Amino acid sequence: MSTTAPARHLAPLGEDAPLDWFLGSRPELRADAELLSGLDDRPLLFLADSGRYVALGREVVPLLPHFDGATTGDELVERIRGERDAELVADRLARLARSLRQAGALVEPPERIGGRRGVARFMRKEHLLRLPLTRSVDRLLEPVTAPLRSVPGRVLVGLWSALAAVGLVLGAVALATAGAGWAMPEHVWVVYPLLFLQIAAHETAHALVCQYLRVPVREAGIGLMLYVMPVGYVDRTDAYRVPDRRARAFLSLAGPVNDQLWFGAAAIVAMAVPGEIGDLAFVLLILQALLTVMNLNPVTPSDGYHAVSALAGEVNVRGQALSYLTHLVLRLPLSPALQAVSPARRRFYTGYAVGCLLFLALLVAGAARSVTTLLGALS
Repeated sequence: MSTTAPARHLAPLGEDAPLDWFLGSRPELRADAELLSGLDDRPLLFLADSGRYVALGREVVPLLPHFDGATTGDELVERIRGERDAELVADRLARLARSLRQAGALVEPPERIGGRRGVARFMRKEHLLRLPLTRSVDRLLEPVTAPLRSVPGRVLVGLWSALAAVGLVLGAVALATAGAGWAMPEHVWVVYPLLFLQIAAHETAHALVCQYLRVPVREAGIGLMLYVMPVGYVDRTDAYRVPDRRARAFLSLAGPVNDQLWFGAAAIVAMAVPGEIGDLAFVLLILQALLTVMNLNPVTPSDGYHAVSALAGEVNVRGQALSYLTHLVLRLPLSPALQAVSPARRRFYTGYAVGCLLFLALLVAGAARSVTTLLGALS
């Protein structure tokens, strides 16, 4: 199983904010904040010191220069309100200023949030504990990737996907036919280093596509998805700069696509080589099939989830869905961003969030049962 670990989530704008704080403050945008375009040409703030990206509405961009540290909230309201109601303008600006502050985009440090709002904020996170192993991925891969840039991306994707499709078919055939005379191999432990090599190749595939797109991987390592499931990861946060949805989606799918090459190779061995080697290949096939299912499921922060998010033009769809459900359950007022969501998208958020929670419950129950069974066997 592999996943990526975006450096934090893109902070949604539009939370409730105390109006008196804003009116008396002098909000100032951080000096390291850079306005750029990505994600379907949407405006983003990149905070260089922390490496975070903050998604902005297009209507927010003209307001950013006013957050200069010299203008109070009162003065800012008077400067931009025109003929509009001052109280309404003040409320909207206060929400914007607080959202920027909580995203770490202002000089003033974020406010600590607890209680029900703290729970809602927690639900928006990626929930991946990370242990970086290297931060030099780009220097290692650039000599390999540079010659490939002379070949159009669609050609590389087509060839890679065609080979993966062949591997997938071979693997499915082998799973259906090669297990008839299967026996547990004596040296079954050999499967595990092979599987670790495949996982390393999986992560390398993500990194190669990042490097091809000129968004170098920040780091690579191991982590705990949902705090319990060991995974490998590459941090491809800077892929937020890639405006094309299909490019971002294939970046997410590069690992699972590469896995199918290994799937096909194991299938050939399982069908063509008798004896223990064929039996080992069949065990590897079963584990590869499980990895593919886990990697492509859209519920956990997996490669399939990130591909779906990219194709839908969403940012942290899982966090948005869980945040929406948390607001409903805890009876918190919806942020303006969630209020603007269509009824159909709200139903999707609710169903998606419930699916995520059910999956987590099954995962915890399965882990608890495994531990109980192991303890019972040892006692």
